[in-house]
Amino acid sequence: MAVGRRRVGMGVLALLAIGFALAQPSVQAHQTGDLTPGWVVQEDSPNPSRDDSEEPRSWRRLWWGFQENNNGRAHRSVREAFQSAIRQAAASTVKIYCGRVQVAQGTVIDSHGWILTKASELKSNPECRFADGRTLPAELVTENSELDLALLRVPASDLVPIAWRTGDPPAAGSWLVSPDTGQLPLAIGVVSNEPRAIPMPRAVLGIMLANAENGVRITSVMEGSPAEEAGLKADDVVVELDGKAVSSQEELVNAIRARRPGDQVTLAFLREGEKRTVTARLVEIDRLGPSRERFQNALGGPLSQRRWGFAEVLEHDSVLRPSDCGGPVVDIDGKAVGINIARAGRVVTYALPYRVLAPFLEEVKSGKFGPAGELNEKQLAVRVHQLRQTIQELTRQVDRLAKQIEEKKHASSQQDSSNADNELSQLEKAMAEAKSRLERTLAELRRYENPEEVSQEMPASGDPPANR
Repeated sequence: MAVGRRRVGMGVLALLAIGFALAQPSVQAHQTGDLTPGWVVQEDSPNPSRDDSEEPRSWRRLWWGFQENNNGRAHRSVREAFQSAIRQAAASTVKIYCGRVQVAQGTVIDSHGWILTKASELKSNPECRFADGRTLPAELVTENSELDLALLRVPASDLVPIAWRTGDPPAAGSWLVSPDTGQLPLAIGVVSNEPRAIPMPRAVLGIMLANAENGVRITSVMEGSPAEEAGLKADDVVVELDGKAVSSQEELVNAIRARRPGDQVTLAFLREGEKRTVTARLVEIDRLGPSRERFQNALGGPLSQRRWGFAEVLEHDSVLRPSDCGGPVVDIDGKAVGINIARAGRVVTYALPYRVLAPFLEEVKSGKFGPAGELNEKQLAVRVHQLRQTIQELTRQVDRLAKQIEEKKHASSQQDSSNADNELSQLEKAMAEAKSRLERTLAELRRYENPEEVSQEMPASGDPPANR
């Protein structure tokens, strides 16, 4: 009965707060008497718990003004009504930074440094900022492409794991709350539908094709397509896709369809007898034509690049940014019902429900990707041995890439070729990734061999990663 009264009480409080928020005229209305959309004039973010210091002020004004007018749910009074629901979950919520830019949120799933986040938003050298002010470097351990999740690990053993709601997902019409690392929720929403699948759309380059004697000839390139952006032109003859020879139109079309929107592909082609190479990022087929729905969704800000291809999602109408995905979403009792995985529309957010996450969580718990929880003496010895082997392999890889880069630089100086420059760029990118992984592996080894020394080096301030 106590739980039922609490649910009813919170619902009534939220409805009263929403009514109050809706009754408040916008800033512009106060100034001019014109009840026009407040997103035109908002000067400051109504959510002081968010850290948007790296975003342009004009975007913050537009975004949070839109939030303010989205059924009033972004109003401070509404978010305060749900403050108790996120009190514990906020400690399990992480902001993921790459450089000075927040790219995603994260969800702590184990006290010993394991964090889940949205994979497709990650870039190199991720760092995690916690509610207690700490900022720690993160190692990318593995990715689950089906769920678009990345598993990170940070050098910590005192994190607060999220508390899961392990039963059925909440029914349509139920309140959901997306925590932030501050005291107030990031967003409030309502479950829109029963859990459902989101199919993967067809991936396209935006070219028309015909068979040619020595490959596949491009007969036309669609305006605004990935092919046009990559510099492909009519009468170019494609001979390779990702290093594999293609000899027919059907073969190339099937190879593209086997990939996902957002995947990057490398094409080798002939232009006036010269072999060249370009890279292009595939898009969903709907992006190539006019779409009223796409226009409407764009009015509310950018959508997640990966927002389809999920076996099951829980849809709710919270308004989030793509960089807010990867964090938990909780019910009014504070239990996480899933992880926000995509902003899919103006007022459409997808979350992966717990029952979809459970098998992956069990793999982490089993130690498949590395020890979870406190290491005993035997586990520690095994992990140290694995790390030393990885360091040896990465060191050899760095040495090999260094030699290849020097050879390619010498070859490029002897000839003026865009193909050689592209290959050199790819080698340098591989070198940067290998060095980054080597540094992370060395850091983990030091953490196990010299834990006291590493703990003294850990930053304790809440400054942005680039300002430490």
